[in-house]
Amino acid sequence: MKNLMQYGHCAWALTVQKPKEVGFLALMMIFISMAVYKSTPAMVDKVFELNIYKNKAPINNIFQERDIAQSKVVWVDKLMLKRGSLLKHGKLGAIGFSDSYFIDVESDFTVKKAGVYYFIPGSDDGFSLEVDGRRLCAYEKARPYATQRCRVELDEGVHRFRMEYYQGGGHSGMTLAYQFKGDDKKRWVGENSRYLKF
Repeated sequence: MKNLMQYGHCAWALTVQKPKEVGFLALMMIFISMAVYKSTPAMVDKVFELNIYKNKAPINNIFQERDIAQSKVVWVDKLMLKRGSLLKHGKLGAIGFSDSYFIDVESDFTVKKAGVYYFIPGSDDGFSLEVDGRRLCAYEKARPYATQRCRVELDEGVHRFRMEYYQGGGHSGMTLAYQFKGDDKKRWVGENSRYLKF
């Protein structure tokens, strides 16, 4: 306690005697803190591995043969990638390429409550969605952002989903939500609930 009082007294005396130097030091500390904060990369929980493939040729169908020029992997916490001129994650920023790319995401999930579920993929442009190796729904060609409801009956236990997405050109968007039949609330895939765990 005595040491703390001495430090406080010294700080007060320094502020009174050399206010310009103390003010400059405080501004420098704020600047350094901001620089460290801005240069630290954003972090999210690594729930889904997105495999992103830049295609050499333009893409006009989700099922067309791929001719990969380059690829990268990005981890995200939920499948809610905002639509716009570039595909963006809320914290990570732009994650795709500018155009002509595919994204594949595949992951296990646990069903806590058996019943009828609706998966609600959204895409600009095309997508394909499978659960346990069975295609639930797809949109093959280019379109503005739109969603579809895909019905599936699931037992309790571990299941697997796979979503393929492509961006041809122009605006982009890739989302995947889920909803338990009888519950009005929609949740993003990646959001745990009393129904599903990712």
